[in-house]
Amino acid sequence: MKYITFCLIIYVNIYVSLASSNPLIGLSQFNTPDIAQVQEDSLETSVTTEVANFGVLPKPDHSLHFYGLPLGSGDGSIVQCPGGDLIIINLGFMTENAWTPSMVKTYLQYQLFQVTTIIVTRGMESHYNLLPYVFDRKAYFPNLKRIILGGRQQDYSQTNFTHWINQHRQIVEFVNNQEPCISDCVFDPPVCMNTNKIKFNLLGANLGSNAAGRSLILSIQTSVPNFRLVLPGDFEGTDIERLVVQEWQQTQTPVNCTHYKISANGFSPNSNSIAFLSALKPKYAFSTNNYPSNEGGYLTCSTTQNILLIGSIKKRKYGGNFACGFSETGEASQYLNWVYEIYTTAPYPENYEIIHLKVSLTTN
Repeated sequence: MKYITFCLIIYVNIYVSLASSNPLIGLSQFNTPDIAQVQEDSLETSVTTEVANFGVLPKPDHSLHFYGLPLGSGDGSIVQCPGGDLIIINLGFMTENAWTPSMVKTYLQYQLFQVTTIIVTRGMESHYNLLPYVFDRKAYFPNLKRIILGGRQQDYSQTNFTHWINQHRQIVEFVNNQEPCISDCVFDPPVCMNTNKIKFNLLGANLGSNAAGRSLILSIQTSVPNFRLVLPGDFEGTDIERLVVQEWQQTQTPVNCTHYKISANGFSPNSNSIAFLSALKPKYAFSTNNYPSNEGGYLTCSTTQNILLIGSIKKRKYGGNFACGFSETGEASQYLNWVYEIYTTAPYPENYEIIHLKVSLTTN
């Protein structure tokens, strides 16, 4: 694996796995604005694009790592702190054409003992139904201290999960007493034990009117380098994103991000709206929710267009393959010769493709 290293002490390596078999065509169906080169700050980046086979979670080092797992229509991410502590953010799936439960368990098994915190952003099976399977024996994860749940207790209806939660009820907590909030949330954020340079923030919680909408909006950030990843959740509801953005503005909450995890294959009208994205102004965006076209397809082209229209996404130095199109929204698949910092994983589990962000922290 190659790294392109810049001369500054600070650098961010983003390993992104993309499909390599797609034919290339032009951007004739896209309105692609002429995006100016984003002025560089303390975030110096290098990008390696590869089809990677990570059979197990790589060993920790002194950097912050974020791994987005290919769980099809489900969701699952791993935050690996410097020194090895692991924080799981969602772990679930709803399609057979994704990493199977056994593949997920194999990927994590040698480092399960490093898991200190599990966060579930909303009460949908696609976000939690793998947890009872992967964390089935307490002896495997002795350092698990917290299970943080978004939404309300009634949202978690799957029998296996409710039984699992009852087994660990002494460490289970709901965000903001299960009530909606934006800037005044009651939330004790998780921490990376070996450093104070990484912060987890809650930008909103439990705002929807049902289990699908009551989601957490999380961010992970470091001050040096100037890195902020926003995980918007899949919150749903009429004009909720405008309410969120308005309160952010009124309370002067800093939300501009360098990286953005696209919600629900792009099929989340609130968190993928132009109003919401314009407030965040990401430089990089990625999706891990792709699944084969017979079950939906790639990242939606409409969301891809929204991300381009906000004008903050960087251009790559080199082009690459990219596909969009979601049949459930009536979009045909398009295969593109891509020059923007928007990434997706291939929709086939055997490729073992993941999204991997590596943030190298300064030592002073």
